[in-house]
Amino acid sequence: MGARLPARHSGEPHIVWIVDWTDREQADFVAAFTEMGVEPCIIRSRPTGATVGTKWHHLYSYPAYLKLAVRAMTSRADVVVAWQPLAAMLLAYVPRRPALIAIEPVIVEHDRRLLGRFTRRAVKRIDRLVMCSEGVAARLIATGLAPEQVVVIRRGVTPVESREGPGDDYLLAGGREHRDWITLREAASGVDLPVRLGAPNAPPEGGSLELLPPLNRMDYVEQLRHARALIVPLKDDTRGAGLLAILEAYSYGVPVIASRNIATVDYVIDGAGVLVEPADVDGLRGAMREMSRPEIATTASAAATALAHSELSLVHFVRRVQELARQLG
Repeated sequence: MGARLPARHSGEPHIVWIVDWTDREQADFVAAFTEMGVEPCIIRSRPTGATVGTKWHHLYSYPAYLKLAVRAMTSRADVVVAWQPLAAMLLAYVPRRPALIAIEPVIVEHDRRLLGRFTRRAVKRIDRLVMCSEGVAARLIATGLAPEQVVVIRRGVTPVESREGPGDDYLLAGGREHRDWITLREAASGVDLPVRLGAPNAPPEGGSLELLPPLNRMDYVEQLRHARALIVPLKDDTRGAGLLAILEAYSYGVPVIASRNIATVDYVIDGAGVLVEPADVDGLRGAMREMSRPEIATTASAAATALAHSELSLVHFVRRVQELARQLG
């Protein structure tokens, strides 16, 4: 799967993206390129994320990563933008390869497994590493990478709808990775509005939480777009979790209440939400009470919409990555 090769223009580097996006992500990125007036070259594998955690994930995904790397080498690219970290690691070792940009590789510093050691060595060979936040980038540099190798470009989202007013009379929490539902359960006991939780790993005892049945994608979005705010409680500051949930909320004009961590501090900004410390029951309760007020939520919704149309838009992200690729090319 992939777009046809765009026409080559004198002086312009040939930039190829290699990805394992879903169809929805593909449509969003192609629309962003179109808005920029750019005809992209995108080489895709079938999405590998759907098999994560299954018994046969590696048997399917690793051949897909290898195939992406091979196709990138035969594409006559001047610059390869790899939004598939392991495919980027494979390309890093290829002699006479194109210039290489990897977007958000995951580096586990003390992982002694073969894959962990391979990743730490390979990442030093990549020309530029695009990270999602200043905090994540700083941790990567602390592992020994040169500061000039790491570039911070905040992730973006495609705006879906704007909202006038505060939304309906409930708060929503969702997601799975690194979530702290116990702190949320304790904090919800002092909030006037219902606090709904739609998550596959919800605690068996919900307390004051309104536990929703398992939600498919469509049902979750329907809950999200009408919520007064989205709550993203995180366990601690060790991982940059929660960004996709925050960005999706902004795409519907929904403000957020999130735990402070190395990534959320770069996204919960400009009045679009509230940051609280991890495991802070009183702080989370206070933020939920504050966002329950219609006038506060209305102002925050407008700020969330503004971010999705400006500095946290997908077009803004793609434009900056493309410019970085042109500089390398």
